Amino acid sequence: MMSTPTVTFNLDVAVSADDAYAAQIDRALAAHGEWKRRLAAAIETGECQVTVDAASVDDRCAFGQWLHQTIPWRLRKTWDYQNIRRRHAEFHRCAGQVLALALTGRSDSAQRAMAPGSPFAEASERLEADLLEWGRLIERQAIGEVY
Repeated sequence: MMSTPTVTFNLDVAVSADDAYAAQIDRALAAHGEWKRRLAAAIETGECQVTVDAASVDDRCAFGQWLHQTIPWRLRKTWDYQNIRRRHAEFHRCAGQVLALALTGRSDSAQRAMAPGSPFAEASERLEADLLEWGRLIERQAIGEVY
């Protein structure tokens, strides 16, 4: 039986690679929710500590850095990775558009841009669903159900 490789992840805690990936996906889901709260607050206040440029790109947040820099090359070739990377980039493009509206005082437009059925809402839902599916796949791979 082949053992799962061990990696050092965050606070120098040794965990299996599958556990590290699952934990990172959980953190991405939490951060995704935080982005939605941050955008709602920006719409309400007209202020945000994140710039529109930073919000619009997918490699500045912790999850984006993990996707762009930490994932092993062998996993970057998988359909799941490519899909998540596309979904994450689309989410950030839409988040940047919402934030731009909020920071320029167009709160009504920003609210519509986040409403159900909007490109932002659809990108958000697709990213969340695909992250959950990727997490389930990793869990199934960890217990040997999928190779």
